[in-house]
This record gives sequence, structure tokens and C-alpha cells, in this order.
Amino acid sequence: MGRLAALLAIAVAAAGCNGVSAVSSKVDSVATGDLVVLRSGERLRLAHIEAPPEGAEGWEDSKAVLERIVKDKQIQINRIGEDADGAIIADLVIEGVSASKVMLIMNAAKPRDRRPVSKRR
Repeated sequence: MGRLAALLAIAVAAAGCNGVSAVSSKVDSVATGDLVVLRSGERLRLAHIEAPPEGAEGWEDSKAVLERIVKDKQIQINRIGEDADGAIIADLVIEGVSASKVMLIMNAAKPRDRRPVSKRR
């Protein structure tokens, strides 16, 4: 866990995450390395990244990294829009750090510019 904490500190210093949304919640489950389900049942797809899909090489490791990042944490949610599967594309921020940026630093996902099919709701 020390490596993750160090990477979170580096991400904060390097990224200067200052645009935190007022909306917050807790994650109920992690479906993949870029998709979480809130306690409300709402599905959130992490913005700016793409993790291996379920069944693909590396998907379990990617999912495990995201679980460590969001488990038992209050997350700040900045909704961007909705994807073609109906999931909300969002920036998730935990303790001032972007979950997507940590996933990239940990090599658990690749950069991706997600274009919403509908705007923020």
C-alpha cells in the first residue's frame, strides 16, 4: 500500500487536481478497471482512460488497482456525459487525486478521450 500512497502524492503534486465537484458518493463495486457502480446503482465510467475489458489480458489486475483506489473512500464526482452503454462518463477524485491519473501512473489503463453520446445530466 505504500507504493500506492506514494503515487497518489506524486499525482497530486504533478497534476494539481483543483477542479473537484460538489457531488460525492461511495462506490459499491468495481466492475472493470474503468467502470464502478455506486451504492445508488449508477454506473460511472472513468473519463480519459480505457482499461482492458473483462476477460482480456490484464483486466483482473486493472480492476484490482481501481478497487484499491476507491475502496471505502468518499469520491468526488464530476459528470461529463453518458457513453453508448448508458454509463455516466465522469472524473472521479479521491482525496484530491484523479482516479484516472492514478490508473495511468500504475499502468493499469491507457489514455483515451471518451466522447459522450449525451451531455452531462
